[in-house]
Amino acid sequence: MERMSAGVTDVHGAEAGPFVAERPRISALLDQAIASTAHPADGSRHGPIVLVSAPANTGKTSAVGGWVRTLRDVSTVEVAVSPAESMERIWRRCHERLEAADTRSAWAAGQLSPGGPSTDFADTAQRLEEGLARSDRPVVMIIDDVDRLTDPVGVHSLDTFIAAVPAHVAVVLIARHDPPMSWHRYARDARFTRLGEDVLSLTAAEIRDVMLRQHTELTDGAAERLLFLTGGWAALVRVAANHLAGRTDIAGALDQLERSPRPVSDYLVGDLITALPADLFDFVSATAVLPEFEVDLADTICAVDAARALRGLVDHDFPVIAVDPASVSRSYTYPGIVRAYLRGELRTRQPAAREQILTTAIAWSVRNRRNRTAIRLALDLDDDRVLEATLLECGLPMAIDGDLNQLLALLDSAHTALSTSPVLPLLHALIACDTDDLDRAATHLDHAVTLAPALGRPHAQRDSMVHLYRTLLVQVSARLRVRDVAELIPALDDPPADATEDLAIVGLIAAGVGWRAVGEHDSAERRFRRALALAEGAARPSLRVRTGTELAALAWYRGDALSMKTLAVQAMSLTRTHPIGAYEIARCASMVAMADYLLGDSGDTAGSAALPFIGQLHEPDAVGALTELSDLIATFDGTAGRHASADRARRILAVMLADDTAPVPSCVLLTSVANMCLEVGRPDWVSEVIAIADRSFGPRPEVRLASAAVQVFHGRWESARRTLAPVLRAVEGLHPHTASSVWTLEAAVACELGETRAAHLALDAALGVAERTGVVAPVVEAGAAVTDALARDAGTFGHLDGLADRVLSLATRRDRVHHAHLTPSEMRVLGMLPSAKTAGEIAELLSVSVNTVKTHMRGVYRKLGVGSRRDAVSVARSTGLI
Repeated sequence: MERMSAGVTDVHGAEAGPFVAERPRISALLDQAIASTAHPADGSRHGPIVLVSAPANTGKTSAVGGWVRTLRDVSTVEVAVSPAESMERIWRRCHERLEAADTRSAWAAGQLSPGGPSTDFADTAQRLEEGLARSDRPVVMIIDDVDRLTDPVGVHSLDTFIAAVPAHVAVVLIARHDPPMSWHRYARDARFTRLGEDVLSLTAAEIRDVMLRQHTELTDGAAERLLFLTGGWAALVRVAANHLAGRTDIAGALDQLERSPRPVSDYLVGDLITALPADLFDFVSATAVLPEFEVDLADTICAVDAARALRGLVDHDFPVIAVDPASVSRSYTYPGIVRAYLRGELRTRQPAAREQILTTAIAWSVRNRRNRTAIRLALDLDDDRVLEATLLECGLPMAIDGDLNQLLALLDSAHTALSTSPVLPLLHALIACDTDDLDRAATHLDHAVTLAPALGRPHAQRDSMVHLYRTLLVQVSARLRVRDVAELIPALDDPPADATEDLAIVGLIAAGVGWRAVGEHDSAERRFRRALALAEGAARPSLRVRTGTELAALAWYRGDALSMKTLAVQAMSLTRTHPIGAYEIARCASMVAMADYLLGDSGDTAGSAALPFIGQLHEPDAVGALTELSDLIATFDGTAGRHASADRARRILAVMLADDTAPVPSCVLLTSVANMCLEVGRPDWVSEVIAIADRSFGPRPEVRLASAAVQVFHGRWESARRTLAPVLRAVEGLHPHTASSVWTLEAAVACELGETRAAHLALDAALGVAERTGVVAPVVEAGAAVTDALARDAGTFGHLDGLADRVLSLATRRDRVHHAHLTPSEMRVLGMLPSAKTAGEIAELLSVSVNTVKTHMRGVYRKLGVGSRRDAVSVARSTGLI
């Protein structure tokens, strides 16, 4: 947190000394900032500038003063700006202190470092510049209370002066807020360091040190709690120290301080409250009810202009804390015990004001999509009906935006108040759906109906809660065999009048998922397109990503890999410019990766190469079965642990085949997973998965295809052909990935049986599928026999020749990787080929003969299918061997 600029007297002097902890971290930062003055780098013309900017009571002057006392072999010049002081007087005092500091130094004639900007100061400023230029050792100039410079001419004079200080001079400015100077220019020149409020406020460890000096020992937990109550402000820590002095029950004393901060009241009334005008006191009393507030929210709940009020608090040295200053929607609060005191005062003066303020703030937060804030405020209000309505309205967008952990924490906080409300299990079901834990989602939905039986009635009164229940029920039923999806979907097309935009869009997405599950792809696309239009109109990028991903998945169900990639990349582009939940990013990235795999674009830098990998987003078991399986298939060729990947893939697919109601995508992916398992030599894994698929869906074409692949693995070519025969007779109605795989396997069988013409016809059919849909992966993965057939028949595929050449190139590259089988000795020699070393030099490094090295090089060239050292390096790099 950063404190907003304020202005009360810094805590320093004899009384405050014991309360300001020694802070070596700040001294270290200052040492680092001025280090260049001791040994200026060649070409360095100007010295470093440090701005220590923080409001009152953060110990700025004390911290800098403590650091100055540690400096050695440095001349220090320390001045503090007085109210309405002229620049002429400030420069004169700086010059006098410089002369006093350097009376023991030798003076050498010289002028200001050349090359700096021209200066036109008064005589006193010029004499100061000349004195600094003549000094033969590092100089640190410290100017305190710079914020008192209100004259623009004076500020410009200081800015011009520090722009030209010599390289051996460091200038440290101390202010309660950042003066309007050329900080960006100094930062660009790598001369500028800023120590802000977050650095200067006391840490928990430093608070423990302060208290120990006052003979009060705190635990780590007590120090953290006191940090929260005081915000690290030295003056408030001092008040707390007085309250805790001599007490043995520290926890009880802190409870008392937080509940009824009587010890702080004298400080507040004496130093702060009595100085506030009535309108500012009303402002802080109202805004202290809220954990934090934005300017627009404060405008809504207060009768004064909030921006003006905040500036007034700064002018009156009131401790205002800016929460997360980097955020677009900047919020403010006050230290914990200050808030507690003000809330107590408001309860005494206006008992009903708190409820009114919270109610107004909740409505504003809901309206402005401050969902987490709205729920927190509803929890504070302690009104069950308001809390239920707020959770229902704000919980959904939090889940959509990926704030799942925060939502879970809020649901836990609401459990006691809403233990009999269906809204909690509904939101838990929503989270479970978003994390693909469908069994848990179904359990939560059953619990919701137990609490509110009307939810499950077909003719229940239509409201937002019923619509959310039906939305989630369709999502779960589309994947689990719990009830007929078709009868549930129509109700989602017409949301109730009280439904939010988010709920209406999510309902349409669920309807699309339902129609897709029963094979009504056109109906599904209409719902997805309508949802996408609403999401664009509502400026909801998270929902646009979610809908775009579902459209990409629908393209995959249809076998249109080209559209799948286009839609997935469009959705993925939004994740680079908007804060999207990690689960949605993972699903979207897996769609892009799968599309690249199907299209043979896994090395396409314009596609998914720059997108995050699934493993960088989640633990694998947290992203959903289809998402992880897609990633495993798409990355199998490039992974080092192929055996483990194949094992994981077949286990995931086994679960999907047992649970899914539709053969797409689980059955379609059976072919890819079967190939993975066969490539690592585990036909038994394929047989296990085939048995599960057969029990779930019967003798589907994909089941026959996988069985034929196992027969090919064992060299039973005629058996494989007989198994494929009925599939080939009905190939026109198959999913494109399955159709391509069938024709490719038929080509492989024909090649092994020496049937050149049959192999050509099968490859021509597979290329025809690829032309229509973009799916080339089955042909690319078919193996050496099919690759050789493509090479043999090159130029004979008519209008498909260009596509055939591309597929041949992809297949050849893949075969080089998986069928090179380089020996360890050949791999060692290959690793040396990118260098400029000769065969003799390589032999010497490997302690072998030159002839041995040459033999290994010839083996490498033959296995990689190249004829030169340069080509061997190129192929090895492109295929990941080096």
